[in-house]
Amino acid sequence: MDSIMQIESITIRTKRMIDDLKTICANFGLGGSPGEYKIITQVFLYKYLRSCIHKRLSKVWK
Repeated sequence: MDSIMQIESITIRTKRMIDDLKTICANFGLGGSPGEYKIITQVFLYKYLRSCIHKRLSKVWK
């Protein structure tokens, strides 16, 4: 049951982050453009790679 709640929490936070990024893009005139998609994709890729590297380094340092 806890894992389902964690997944829902992650989903809600992810959607909130996407909405925030879309708002930022719209404020700078990129709303609905290919640039908006590119920015959001790059942010997610950065966060994913950062967390993967962090996990691997944590294992090495322990």
